Amino acid sequence: MISLESNTAIFFLFINKYLSFKYLGSYFKGKLFKKGEVVKSPTAVAIGFILDQVEKHHFEWLDKNLELSHEGHCLCCGKTLTDADSIKRGLGPVCAGTH
Repeated sequence: MISLESNTAIFFLFINKYLSFKYLGSYFKGKLFKKGEVVKSPTAVAIGFILDQVEKHHFEWLDKNLELSHEGHCLCCGKTLTDADSIKRGLGPVCAGTH
């Protein structure tokens, strides 16, 4: 979940890992910050880059060049996805039927 605070360009980022949320940091000018420090994890760097492109209104470039994917596990229960449709969807057949 990415949420915008009031009318500023500060985004609060939460990563959904099997229906649990982790605060990743606050976005400002292409970087994520947590407790005053730049977050340097690969996820934070990638999200910072994407949000920077959004902030610069580079939507056409993002549409042509950006593809987001999951890690091959169901986004709800975390089980490994093996079926092609499930992999494309990001949800296994049981979880897809309940969401």
